[in-house]
Amino acid sequence: MCIARHHAEWLALLDISGPFLSLKTLVGTFPQGLDAPDAEIAHELRMTYEEWRDSAFGTRPDPAMHRAWVEWVIRRVLGMPDAVMIEQHLTVV
Repeated sequence: MCIARHHAEWLALLDISGPFLSLKTLVGTFPQGLDAPDAEIAHELRMTYEEWRDSAFGTRPDPAMHRAWVEWVIRRVLGMPDAVMIEQHLTVV
């Protein structure tokens, strides 16, 4: 598979907004290409993203769902350990 096509497939997984992610940027930054996505994680990512999107753009967005989505991406997709997470508890007055 050519590098540009691989980048295009990777970009198709994202909801792109702004100038930061583009095919030109990816080809310039990763001329060797990106690692192939894990099929299981890619499937989970699509399902979890849809759940988050339904909540975020629904009539009653759930802040807990947003936090869970961000934490899931950091832990599952990026593979970061729990040690990098900072717990923040906000009190609404």
